[in-house]
Amino acid sequence: MFRQFLRQLDRTENEHQNQRALHLAFLSITLFIYLVTSPREVLGDPLFFGFLILLFILFYYTWRGRLMPVRLVLPAAGFLITTRFVVIGGVYDEAVGGYYFLLAVAGLMLGQRALLFYGVTSALAVLVIGIAQVNGLIDTHFAVNPTLLSVLTTALFLLATTFALNYLVVRLNRALHQARRDEAELERRVEERTSELDFANQQLAEQLDRINSLQARLREEAIRDPLTGLFNRRYLDEMLPIELARSQRARLPLTVLMLDLDHFKRVNDTHGHPVGDLVLQAVADALKKNVRAGDIVCRYGGEEFLLVLPGMRNGDARNRAEVLRELIHEQTIHGTEGPFQVTASIGASVYPEHALTADELISLADQALYRAKQNGRDLVEFVV
Repeated sequence: MFRQFLRQLDRTENEHQNQRALHLAFLSITLFIYLVTSPREVLGDPLFFGFLILLFILFYYTWRGRLMPVRLVLPAAGFLITTRFVVIGGVYDEAVGGYYFLLAVAGLMLGQRALLFYGVTSALAVLVIGIAQVNGLIDTHFAVNPTLLSVLTTALFLLATTFALNYLVVRLNRALHQARRDEAELERRVEERTSELDFANQQLAEQLDRINSLQARLREEAIRDPLTGLFNRRYLDEMLPIELARSQRARLPLTVLMLDLDHFKRVNDTHGHPVGDLVLQAVADALKKNVRAGDIVCRYGGEEFLLVLPGMRNGDARNRAEVLRELIHEQTIHGTEGPFQVTASIGASVYPEHALTADELISLADQALYRAKQNGRDLVEFVV
């Protein structure tokens, strides 16, 4: 029944785990009250020294942080010492209320259960000692014994004070627990929201990567010929003026080669368009493998290819064109009617020797290509 009574008073069952400083303060307050209020009785009582040694032992445990022995023994020791001095001074002593009141307040430092222990046991002790005084069972320093009314009043005052303090502590503990629950709930919501935002950011980042990848893919498809993998005419129209501007700033030449496969229509008519596509792919591979890193190779249209060779002068460009022509001529293509070879005619123009603009360079290279066709094909012709 007594445990149920304590549980009803202390529903929160909340006690701090680390109260070293509060324990030291409680011991200091208790010793100060005892020494100041009744120094003669304290020093003349042999039991005081035993209690004092016990308090110092508890002081040592408190200082070392070993809280479990302190929490078990400290309330009992404090109550026994205080009760001892009440027996010496009697309930009529004007300090008795201060003893127990301060002791109850000090009990707050040790936790709610310590407060209840002090308050209830102090009220019972005052009641028992007072009744014993009224009946003459205890001799005190005062000649006049207290009345039963004063004893009951003192005991009820201590009990009411204890319950009032306990009520405040319970309310504060409940408010604290509610605040902690609210804080925990807020942290949980923040964590969930943060997790959701992180997931959303991850999804957005992945979607952005996909978009960038698609844009790069679309960009690549927009400037590449799907059959040969070479750059297309759109890319040439974009890059040739840029390369010309660079050559102008650096005062370097730039060569344009226009290449056309000879009798390509005959290849399609004889072997079929799939074989014609194989021819275009083979020529494109030969061109890609035999140009420099900064050169531009484009499929200009149909069986025509155009090469932009920045920094290459007339003589070097002529040699490179002859090498490409021979590589194409040496390739063997396996068609439906057996293996065969193709040839290519090449026309060339050079900046700034022959022209200053992109359109003029392409036009002159196309005219030179026409002369190569007229002169027998499988030739290289430069602008004259």
